Amino acid sequence: MHELTFASTALMICVAAGAYLAGCCNGAIITSFLFYRDDIRRHGSHNAGLTNFYRVYGKKFAICVILVDMLKAFVAVKLGSAVFDAYLGLRLEGEYFSALFCVIGHIFPAFYSFKGGKGILCSGTLLLLLDWRIAAVGWGLFALLWLTTRYVSLGSVSGAVSFPVTTLIFCPGNWTVFVLSLLIAALVIWAHRENISRPGADKLLNYLLSDQSDFFEAPCSTRFHGSYAGGLVEHSINVYNCLKDYLQRPRAKELYRMDYSEETVALVSLLHDVCKMNFYSVDYRNAKNEQGVWEKVPYYTINDRLPYGHGEKSVYIVSGFMRITREEAFAIRYHMGFSGNEDRNSIGSAFEMFPLAFALSVADMEATYYLEAK
Repeated sequence: MHELTFASTALMICVAAGAYLAGCCNGAIITSFLFYRDDIRRHGSHNAGLTNFYRVYGKKFAICVILVDMLKAFVAVKLGSAVFDAYLGLRLEGEYFSALFCVIGHIFPAFYSFKGGKGILCSGTLLLLLDWRIAAVGWGLFALLWLTTRYVSLGSVSGAVSFPVTTLIFCPGNWTVFVLSLLIAALVIWAHRENISRPGADKLLNYLLSDQSDFFEAPCSTRFHGSYAGGLVEHSINVYNCLKDYLQRPRAKELYRMDYSEETVALVSLLHDVCKMNFYSVDYRNAKNEQGVWEKVPYYTINDRLPYGHGEKSVYIVSGFMRITREEAFAIRYHMGFSGNEDRNSIGSAFEMFPLAFALSVADMEATYYLEAK
């Protein structure tokens, strides 16, 4: 074990700072600004990474993103390798040490308000620079899971999990690099936390798809917006799109501090009206057709099989399958805003305390009165 001195500590700090600053150079942000005069973080998933860049802008300048992120990883690792080897005789430890701070810089870049990417391309390049065998396992797992599931995030997390395991195998007995690999893997997994499905979501979906639910066939009202089979799902998707558009406004993010995960946005918008499941029934009435002949025609009536209110009923149903945050619960509970029969003081207080509740009510009204108006 090399003895730490003031000089060696100073060298480590310098290497950490250099690797961090290299990591702060985000390829997606730089390329979107140089070629599109735009910020990739305003679009798509809002992530400053290659996947989101490709989805938003296409493949034309994606190579620039790759080159920048690979170059910064190369600079960081070579810096750590050269300094640690020359002054401390710890080349491998220096490479892992600088790799850690490069990933930190990529995920939390000081140049961009500490909002960077998720570290996959950067980390993948670092694996290649550290040990081709470790890279082969990590990239192999990523490719296998991406090709079989089409989920980039699942492949990314699996590759990250393999990193400390393969480090332990190929660098036996070197506990320093093992701990450093653990920290890198933990950072990458943490950056992907929004892509990890919330426990219970699969059970809720299975319930909505089962014979016990008519969520995907139900109307959204008896005679107003979405008053036809499938109207509820159509309305839910419209609210989701309206809410995403609302939250992407610069003022909503910068002035109102409305910054929510993709999971939260999807959850509150797609499930805000789950209370209308098993709420309507089909009945028949006599009406004249175009030929003037009387016939029985179907129409929807209210047949509430779980009389538990409106927004609070949706909260009750969703929370029976998975945990939701307080702000998610209040957003769903008060999504009707001032158009409902709630106490106005309670609504106002909910909007003040939980801005997501206000945003969801705006999205709900926009979808109802503009996108779906008859």
